[in-house]
Amino acid sequence: MIKPLGLAHVNINVTDLERSEKFYRDILGLKPAGRVPGRVVWMNWGQHGKAELFFHNIALYQVPGEKADNHRQRPGLNHVAFELESAEAVEKATEWLREKGVKVLKGPHLHIEDLTTITYFEDPDGNVLEISSPKEVPDGWDAQAWRDEADKRGLHRHNIPEEFPD
Repeated sequence: MIKPLGLAHVNINVTDLERSEKFYRDILGLKPAGRVPGRVVWMNWGQHGKAELFFHNIALYQVPGEKADNHRQRPGLNHVAFELESAEAVEKATEWLREKGVKVLKGPHLHIEDLTTITYFEDPDGNVLEISSPKEVPDGWDAQAWRDEADKRGLHRHNIPEEFPD
């Protein structure tokens, strides 16, 4: 059995990114942590200070307004993430999920936007779930080096892979 520490974040597919960002900002007090204009905004309540990583409680993903065949492109819930105690716990849990015959979509791998280790998998109805390591700023972390490397790899603030939104 996987034993999460708590809910890590919720990703929501929306049809009007600006309208939704305004709603979550003005109604729930969330603040943008990072964004890819026209595609995604990661938001939190400021509890992570000025980490500059895209630590988020809620992420809003722009999707087409019409019903899409791919459930990850429909308005509504994108995925729910549960936080585990460590990256090693995510790796062990991923192995356990595979042993149990659970459909693992991706992982474990490192999220570039917040440096968490994650795995995506599906419940029996095809709802996407995620397990992730805690959001922590590594000792000696260099924000500029991180941005430079992410930009070099095309993974920071742009070029989110189309096949599965993180």
